[in-house]
Amino acid sequence: ADSGGGAAAIPLKGVAIGNGCVNDTVQGTEPYVEFLKENDLIPSSANPSNQGTADVLMQAHIGYDPNFYDFRVQDVSCGACYSYNYTEWSYWFLRDDVKEALHICGEAGEDAFAGNAGGCINLGGFDRGDTFDYSAALARALDAGIDVTFYYGKNDLACNYKGGYDVATTLEWSGAEAFKSAPLTQVPGGQVQKYGGLSWHQVDGAGHMVPLDQPSNAYSAIDELVAAFATRRSD
Repeated sequence: ADSGGGAAAIPLKGVAIGNGCVNDTVQGTEPYVEFLKENDLIPSSANPSNQGTADVLMQAHIGYDPNFYDFRVQDVSCGACYSYNYTEWSYWFLRDDVKEALHICGEAGEDAFAGNAGGCINLGGFDRGDTFDYSAALARALDAGIDVTFYYGKNDLACNYKGGYDVATTLEWSGAEAFKSAPLTQVPGGQVQKYGGLSWHQVDGAGHMVPLDQPSNAYSAIDELVAAFATRRSD
């Protein structure tokens, strides 16, 4: 949106965040430990002081190394593995017919998809020292009439839903108190909480990749977001 400084306006209508790590000051050790205890991944009496210690306790308690993106399954180890084996998927992007269809030229994509890259590019501490206030940006968006939707799979370790919910409930916008007072209602496959432009969806039986694990719930979250601003546009 145009902040009044004369810059070109960006026609942003909605923001969707799926199992995102948004605010490290909120999504820290406390909600992570609460999440682990809720799912019997560490002993209820445990009191780890950081996430690294919690992870060690978790492996000892459940007897296996859990997948970073879905604790229900075991972590997969290989050269191109990042909890899952992405080799077949990443090599698909390097096929000549795929590159031609996507209008990819030369060796573009080699860094991300060749060898053991698994679709990742190592940028080291690219966001180390980042001081941008992402929660404040989302709050400003809501107050500017831009809808924000969070959807989180409840089995994800990478960005657990407890921390995500804490982000949603601590956004400092005009509807904050009303959102926190809104009921968390049961829907098929999960729970939803809404007020104004802010929607929270927590999805049962899903890890980090909600559209893959529970596509109908992911579709519902995005469909409601799109329908909301489509309705306003027609009013």
